[in-house]
Amino acid sequence: MDILSLVYKVAAGAQIALPPGVEHDGSGAAVVSFVRYGMSGVGSYREVLQSVPVRHEGAVASYVLNIYVDNEQSMIEGREWLGWPKLLADISFDAERVEMSSLVTASVRRPADVPAAYAQFQPVRRMDAAALGAAASTTLNRRTVRAVSQEQPPVVDELVPSVMKVISGELWSGNGSLALTGFSEFAPFHHAPVGKVLGATLLRKARLQLVMPRRSYPIKK
Repeated sequence: MDILSLVYKVAAGAQIALPPGVEHDGSGAAVVSFVRYGMSGVGSYREVLQSVPVRHEGAVASYVLNIYVDNEQSMIEGREWLGWPKLLADISFDAERVEMSSLVTASVRRPADVPAAYAQFQPVRRMDAAALGAAASTTLNRRTVRAVSQEQPPVVDELVPSVMKVISGELWSGNGSLALTGFSEFAPFHHAPVGKVLGATLLRKARLQLVMPRRSYPIKK
């Protein structure tokens, strides 16, 4: 598994809606991550997600704004199981393929001929193995099951936490560039526009462990 993550300051004036009970952490930051799964229970696939740091019931987490995959089974299982709001898109990312300029590149298109986001990464320094522990993260997703009638409230409306722990891998820091094009409302990354890129990392040849949630949190209206 390879993960390219770019942390950025959201441009001033952007309004990012969150579910009831979830609050922004005050940093004004957001993260876009490109992921390549070499093998999984649904086969190999690529993923790109956009999240913001939040607080929920006193704990720090990331709330996913947008997430896209290029594997239909991953989309279905992620949505139904943990509430990941996955949709399909055309994603390009390969950490083993480096341009002549020494850059690692990534992009997502939705529809297939409409670019939604571009990223570039130039590795500078391999970080100490101790930094891998800090790469563990808790993610919150809103899982909703609609009622048969649109006039009725959802049958299920809850926040589902999941924790991803890094077991091993190569962690690199470097210089990053990120562009959210705004060409399509079908991939609305630009609703959290880039003000300034704050940092970028590349985790290569990683082994990660997904910790199953023990509970969910019903949305309080």
